[in-house]
Amino acid sequence: MSRPRPKALITDASCAIGLVYADRLARRGYDLVLLAHRAERPGALTRTMQAELIHDNVYVQLVIAAATRTDIWPWDCPPEPLPGMMSPQDFVDAAMVGFDLREPITIPSLAETGEWTRYESARNALLSGLVNSDPASRYLKRG
Repeated sequence: MSRPRPKALITDASCAIGLVYADRLARRGYDLVLLAHRAERPGALTRTMQAELIHDNVYVQLVIAAATRTDIWPWDCPPEPLPGMMSPQDFVDAAMVGFDLREPITIPSLAETGEWTRYESARNALLSGLVNSDPASRYLKRG
């Protein structure tokens, strides 16, 4: 009988230290959950790690948080949740379901996963248009 793979939760995968921890733990064979408040850095790391580690049977999940009722909100905010804010319990429970489903990216507050796919497609199209050493023609001096 094989041993279950160890698991690790990286709680701030959008910072440099969190990114390095994720890399090192993945190389040790851990299944990872990357939690971040900024999707761009861990998103790129997640895609890279998923591609590199797929043959090693390592599962990498990126969890993207939206507005979640946590300690980052000012202490003078009323104790009741603000409209549209998810409780930490619901956030983690949803992320764990995504983990069990082996979702590569889990966004607990996003009802329609196709929205993420469309966002990624638009982002990639925009990025390819941004890589240009010349100013766009509309910014060139006329006459």
